[in-house]
Amino acid sequence: MLSPVYVFMKLNQKYVAVKEPLDFFKPEELEKLRPLGIFYLPEFAETALPYREAARQVHALLSWKPKLHQALPPAPYEISDSVLRVMGPLWGTRGETGTGEDLEIEPFFVAVFANELCDLLPGESLQAARDASIDNYELAIFRSSWAVWLALTLGWCDLAFLSALRKRVFDAVAMGQALTGAPTDPAVEVDELIACAEKSIKEAKTRALFASDFEQAPTRAAQKLAFRLRRIRKEFSQPIENLPTIYGERGFADG
Repeated sequence: MLSPVYVFMKLNQKYVAVKEPLDFFKPEELEKLRPLGIFYLPEFAETALPYREAARQVHALLSWKPKLHQALPPAPYEISDSVLRVMGPLWGTRGETGTGEDLEIEPFFVAVFANELCDLLPGESLQAARDASIDNYELAIFRSSWAVWLALTLGWCDLAFLSALRKRVFDAVAMGQALTGAPTDPAVEVDELIACAEKSIKEAKTRALFASDFEQAPTRAAQKLAFRLRRIRKEFSQPIENLPTIYGERGFADG
């Protein structure tokens, strides 16, 4: 869910929340709520829509396969560049860090983006994770979505790979399993990326993600991310006075 979901109870003339953000409806829940007719979302939902629309644009870019007689397919670097141009403006700049003005984005909006871009996670996986632990469920959503975001930033632009990466990270976090192998594993770059996602999001309550997190990290994946994020900061992002947020007056979280 993009936001809390409400129904209107005619008997007492009140709106009642039936779903929290990031939650999902099971078919039997929808059937039970069907007599109420209409679901209502708060104005905050509009804040999340640009991230969903950006994901649809990226999905269209990665799905386009022109017929041979119409046009040559784009080169991988052209697709990667186009993806960065869509994702770049979703970052905001606010505050000063040791490396200059930093890029920032909140995990919730990354999750909105990844959910729209990738295949839906299996219902049984979602149900089992939510029933086991709400905190682990949310952490799994955030880390798996961030891994997808970072993979795209690195230029890994295969939809099947991104969906598989998301499911791998979600299942591991939800089940409390180790995400990566030993640091000396020779097949290391995807594990390095997953480790970056894990380091950035240590808990479900992580409030923001920053480009500067990768500047001092020694791994190859982190250094590639730092390079590409410097380009985003220079070319695509814009200073945002009111950075989109789930916190405060227009959001749904305390803070």
